[in-house]
Formats: sequence, C-alpha cells, structure tokens
Amino acid sequence: MSASARVLVAADAPMVVGILGHKLRREGHEVTEARGAAQAAQALRSHGFDCAVCDPSLVSDVTPMPPWLAIVDGRDDRAGLDAMHLGAAGLVRTPFKPTAVAAQVEALLSIAGVGA
Repeated sequence: MSASARVLVAADAPMVVGILGHKLRREGHEVTEARGAAQAAQALRSHGFDCAVCDPSLVSDVTPMPPWLAIVDGRDDRAGLDAMHLGAAGLVRTPFKPTAVAAQVEALLSIAGVGA
C-alpha cells in the first residue's frame, strides 16, 4: 500500500461516494467527499489532491485535474471512451467492488509517484 494520499471522491450518487470514501479511508487515505458538480469544483480549487475518483460529468470543466479515475456506467462503452478523452487515467465501471477500486487507486498513486 502507498503512503496516505489525499483523494477526492465525487459523484451525484451519495451511496457511491459513501462506499468509496469509507473503503479508501480504511486503506489509510485522507478522503474528501463531494456530492455534485459545485462541491467537486470547490474541493478541487481549494485542496491539493494526489488523485480523484469522479463522475466525469462533475469535473469536465475543471482544470487542472489530479490523476483521476472516472466512475462510469458499466453498460455504457461510450461513457468510458468519453471519460478517457477528458483525461481519465482509468475507469471504475458500475457496479463496482470497493476492493477493486482501492487497488486501482493504489496503482494510480504508484504510477503518479505518490508515496514512493
């Protein structure tokens, strides 16, 4: 596991935000939860995050972005492609397993050199 990282979790669905926030905190990360575009934009402007796990619709107008994973509908291949074009480093397809998402976050942090 990498050292504690600052992670943003942003989505419109409170359950998604809560589940991922809880899992990433258990992994030792400092997590900020944002529900909706306004909260996500405010958090990104006011905090220096090491990475983010976000619904692409909430961050499409925000720059610069930390390395991020896009939360997309697992049945919608176009949404995943669109997220990658927005700069997502990877995809979290719903439904997801929190443990698998935590592993994706760890891999992203490792690639980004956080906690190295």
